[in-house]
Amino acid sequence: MWGPNDYGIYCNNIFMKKFDNDCNQIGTELIINDNTNQNCRYNRIKKTKEGYMFIWMSGMTDVYYQHVDFEFDNIGSVQHINGTSFKNVSLYNKQILIGYYNNQQVKIKKYDFEGVQIDDEMTINDDPTNEYYDDGIEIHNLNNGYIVSWYSSKENDNCGIYAKIFLDESKNMFSIEPIIVDNNIRCTLFLNNIDNLLKDIEDIEFVQNKVSNWIEKGINLDNSTESLEKQRKTWIYKVEQNINFLKNLYLELKTSDDRINSSEKLFLDEEEFYKLTYKKQAEHICLLFKKLFNNLKEDIDNLNNVTQIVGTYNNLGIELGNAVETINEQKTHLVTIIKAVIKDFDKNNHLLNQEKDLINISN
Repeated sequence: MWGPNDYGIYCNNIFMKKFDNDCNQIGTELIINDNTNQNCRYNRIKKTKEGYMFIWMSGMTDVYYQHVDFEFDNIGSVQHINGTSFKNVSLYNKQILIGYYNNQQVKIKKYDFEGVQIDDEMTINDDPTNEYYDDGIEIHNLNNGYIVSWYSSKENDNCGIYAKIFLDESKNMFSIEPIIVDNNIRCTLFLNNIDNLLKDIEDIEFVQNKVSNWIEKGINLDNSTESLEKQRKTWIYKVEQNINFLKNLYLELKTSDDRINSSEKLFLDEEEFYKLTYKKQAEHICLLFKKLFNNLKEDIDNLNNVTQIVGTYNNLGIELGNAVETINEQKTHLVTIIKAVIKDFDKNNHLLNQEKDLINISN
């Protein structure tokens, strides 16, 4: 992609040629713009999920861009941003970032793909009044944001290179490590609450035995036996319900983990599982639950590593299609289901905790 220059005079069109990996031209030369009548300069090509974005400046204050698919067919028409010049430009999160400088200030404006400005312009340098020359603006994407760099001379200082990082908080907020640590507390609370229910059942059975002895001695307590048995079954149901709740959470989350190979394979034999005592069932499912989150951390780390590798290949000009977007979608799915599972587990623990001490029997 280029804007011809005729002895220092920029021409009015932006041209493009396509080449394969062996530098053989594909098709004919294309003209990108069709509605500018001023000299064109500072042309840029940026990759998008759908294809490519061609961006250029016409005159001194007008930015134009054309979105195309991977076959270089236009997606919509040429868009025009009036009254804006740029020194560099980048795309991030469906936004066009235009970097420029004005009156010793390094600035960025953000636009959507339809040319609508997003938020106010940002002044990047912290002390523009103390800087008397700013130029060389660069904008580069990071996995969770972007970095802006520029060079500037300050009073009593030589020319230096400065940079500022802007992180996308929506992508930077999630970390699985605190969840893994807190899972020890979650499971301890869960096991304690199950123990409380099991002790309640023991207390009910203790009373049942007492009542049976009194009945054998001729005391009429038949109505009490029915009530006690109903309460015992209710508490057994509570234990089974809560153990199955955590088991189902585990199985739901494991489905997502199984999409990516993990170093430790986890398996729940449900037939053998239900042969265990309630206490052992609760302990076993808690152990699997905690191990599963170690696998999920490994999954997320692997996805992040692959994203960085793919990004390196893209920088080298190796086309991998929508690999980064696909990986990010997979990571987003994992994060979403992890958050939902933890929310449900915490809610259930809160409700289960309210069940304790409902029965308190002393000899």
